[in-house]
Amino acid sequence: MRKPMFSLLLLAATSFAATPQPEVQAPAASTASTTATSAPPSENAVASDPLAQKRDAMSKAYHADLVRDLSASREPRDWALAALIGSNGTTQGSVQVDGGLLARAATAAPNDALVQWLALLHSDRASAPPELSRDALARLQTLEPDNASVWVQALALAGKNAEVGVLDDILHRMATSTYSNEHFIDIQKTLTDTFKRHPLPDEFFAVAAAMPADPTTIPLTRESAPYIASTAIAAAFALPAYQALVNACKPRAAAPLSAPRIDECAKIGRTMAVTGNTVAANHVGFALLRITRRYTDADERLARSQDWVLQSTVNRSGEPVGSTANWAARMEDRFAAKSEIEGMRSELVRDGLPSEPPTDWVDPHSPFSAERLERDRASATP
Repeated sequence: MRKPMFSLLLLAATSFAATPQPEVQAPAASTASTTATSAPPSENAVASDPLAQKRDAMSKAYHADLVRDLSASREPRDWALAALIGSNGTTQGSVQVDGGLLARAATAAPNDALVQWLALLHSDRASAPPELSRDALARLQTLEPDNASVWVQALALAGKNAEVGVLDDILHRMATSTYSNEHFIDIQKTLTDTFKRHPLPDEFFAVAAAMPADPTTIPLTRESAPYIASTAIAAAFALPAYQALVNACKPRAAAPLSAPRIDECAKIGRTMAVTGNTVAANHVGFALLRITRRYTDADERLARSQDWVLQSTVNRSGEPVGSTANWAARMEDRFAAKSEIEGMRSELVRDGLPSEPPTDWVDPHSPFSAERLERDRASATP
């Protein structure tokens, strides 16, 4: 485990606080997984610090043991988590993760959507069987046919395989979907629960407590460690490849969109803006509504409300972290709401802060700003 330097900004907003409002371009997969830790200490700094050396050695041994225990479990979900934790780099040099572990978990648990998502989004590992992404996607299409995020993955995979003939069918399935869920929050909660069931040894926390404290970072304690570990791993998790969707809905001077395509892209955008449970999904949804020019006053009000919550959270990033209990409550808000924005909104309410913008507030990041609209118009004009 790296030195626990977790900023309130990135923890409060997961990793999306720095996600740019898309113009006509979705955030890259890595944007959704910007790490919530600071840069790790240099090798020289660790080498000169006996406590850091001891902490890192215990952490490496702990994670290696955890991966082995989860791999030996009878539960397929544990196998998938073992592959996720083991591929995060925390066990590098300590344990070899079975390259087929995700495939084995996906085959053994065909009705577990979380396992299938883990298999799908980590199927690009060099050691993964080539059919893993195809099979996991097929299962998710059966398990969650009304989840727009599943069809985002289908769109990306079709583009990767040059299957241009299926584009219209996939967009239609997305347009008729009723919700958008990448299971990012579910995965983070599952990881948190796993680390709670498999705690670090007491000696680890004694060493951590003996290290210099920083009032702007989360104290590494038995209570905070599961949240910190799950955030670090989930931070490296990939979201759906939104670029293929944005490209399919982007008006171009040389290739204007048909009216049916515009209608479907607008429906997809509204589903993501309203029901998406990550800030990235919300932002992509608003971008689609803007570039199709199908947004309404209600869409503008929703974007303004979400931007207020996000900006209020960002503005608090320089405040002292507070107690471990307060910080854990922030994370539990997100888990309970099953939404990043709504989790942040719950925190504002709990702390007695306004969760809706005042009437005179001007949104500096509005997805429907005149500047963005003009850029869209210019790009679509011959």
